[in-house]
Amino acid sequence: MADKTPSIQRAEQVDHQLVRGIGIPALTANIVSSTIGAGIFVIPATVAAGLGPAAPLAFICCAIAMVLFVTCFAIAGSRVSLTGGLYAYVEVAFGKYVGFLAGILYFLTALGAVAGVVNVLANSIALVIPFLGGPLMRIVVMLTVYGVLVLINIRGVREGAGAVTTITVAKLLPLLLFIGVGIFFINPQNLSWPGWPGSKALGDSVILLIFAFVGNHKDAPLAEAAARFLGNIGRTILLAGATISAFGFVTSDILSSPRMIFAFGRDGALPKWFAHVHPRYRSPDVAIITYAVLAFALSITGTFEKLAVLSNVAVLLMYLLCCAACWFLVQRDVRAHGAQPFNFPGMKIVPALAIVAIIWILAHATAWEFEVNGIVLAVASVFYFLRAKLRST
Repeated sequence: MADKTPSIQRAEQVDHQLVRGIGIPALTANIVSSTIGAGIFVIPATVAAGLGPAAPLAFICCAIAMVLFVTCFAIAGSRVSLTGGLYAYVEVAFGKYVGFLAGILYFLTALGAVAGVVNVLANSIALVIPFLGGPLMRIVVMLTVYGVLVLINIRGVREGAGAVTTITVAKLLPLLLFIGVGIFFINPQNLSWPGWPGSKALGDSVILLIFAFVGNHKDAPLAEAAARFLGNIGRTILLAGATISAFGFVTSDILSSPRMIFAFGRDGALPKWFAHVHPRYRSPDVAIITYAVLAFALSITGTFEKLAVLSNVAVLLMYLLCCAACWFLVQRDVRAHGAQPFNFPGMKIVPALAIVAIIWILAHATAWEFEVNGIVLAVASVFYFLRAKLRST
């Protein structure tokens, strides 16, 4: 089904106004920077506390699940050329309403994550420069972070991608140093296999690891551990690493996530004004500013913790919709004009395996998380249909 509907053609006409200046190196840096956030310094310790020596099993399970997920994203992405990422894949497969719900789920996970990480960034900076730890100065630090990144990204995607690439290299250096030094402190007794940890404990840890890719990141307690072994120099290095890592995550997020707001405006879920393109820099300026303002408000009020409750299930529900969309796009042979879809032997079974993995992980979530996500989606649905009715009158 290579033919496109008029709505998709109109959307592509809007998208063509944007600069598409991210090359393979910058795209790779963006993925690495989004993945390696400040939580890389704390999540492994949390998983180890829950599973003990069996913790590597959770990483293996998570890695297998993520390979299935990103393969589905790659398959769908090769068939849909619209701006909006996972939201666009679901919208093309199942229509605007389901796509809108996927967009809401994506938006919640992204907004909660960036608000949390900016808090981490402010905390880390305050530990290095105590003068900036006061309530007012924390707000100034957060405002400065958002302001600088908004200016960089409005000036163009190439500038934003360049900043992400530079920071990604900088954030990897302290992490590699930590690994290089930490390898000499490995205790072989901690590597003994204790037996099957149990499905619940394993599932809880896998949820935590997947959430680490997009969820709320905490401070870096490993800095204090480094101080015991390496003194204040080690503590400073780890704090610097956490600071750079957090800033890299935020830089990457501000580069990509505002395009969700742009896609909402383009498709009519939000006023068309949100799909405005800067006449000179050809960047989604209104979407970038709107996203940064919402994230800043969330950061200074601390209400990002409530969104963290949503993020855990929201990201998995979003992945579920996207994997189902992948299966649909392949079955219907939907493809972008002139594009060669990503194909490989056994491709059709990947979405099914990914959906099974998501259902298994979701089985370990709490009823409260499902309830809160359900309420948010219900409110969003009311807004969607009210706006649709207003547009039709």
